Amino acid sequence: MAWKVFHVEPGEIYFAPSELRWTETDFVYIEPNVKGSFGGNKDWGFDRWQKVVDSLPEIKWIQGAGGRLKRVDQIDTKSFRDACALLSRASLFVGTDGGLHHAAAALGIPAVVVWGGLIGPETLGYDTHTNLCKATHFCGSQTSCHHCRVALELITPAMVIEAIEKHTRNLAS
Repeated sequence: MAWKVFHVEPGEIYFAPSELRWTETDFVYIEPNVKGSFGGNKDWGFDRWQKVVDSLPEIKWIQGAGGRLKRVDQIDTKSFRDACALLSRASLFVGTDGGLHHAAAALGIPAVVVWGGLIGPETLGYDTHTNLCKATHFCGSQTSCHHCRVALELITPAMVIEAIEKHTRNLAS
């Protein structure tokens, strides 16, 4: 599949005061869950996400609804808007490309985004995010794809950890 040249621009998200019930800040919103409609081609794997969390014990981690990582506070977000409202309080978003990485851009939240071989950051990524991508081409496959799996496996937990540490150092200074 050939992707049309496109440069995505962040949208805007506004909340009613009643939607902003979270007052906590200074946490990293991590999202290891991906929609099943992409044949697993965006799934970096829970074991890899867990290695990231375990390697950075000084970080306060929060995630939304779905499969839960150990040592991460899970908030029962009832809707996408609910997840976005929680994200609006985060200091950093960490996850794969999808709705929440777009929401992070719209909310001005920095992000570390893991990309496989489905579609790349040149098409759907943001310059304000750290986009980790090792794919040499993008197939757009909606069914399980070896190429996408290999592209995801080339991104190591150490690479994600390094990107997170760079962001958290910048936030502290």
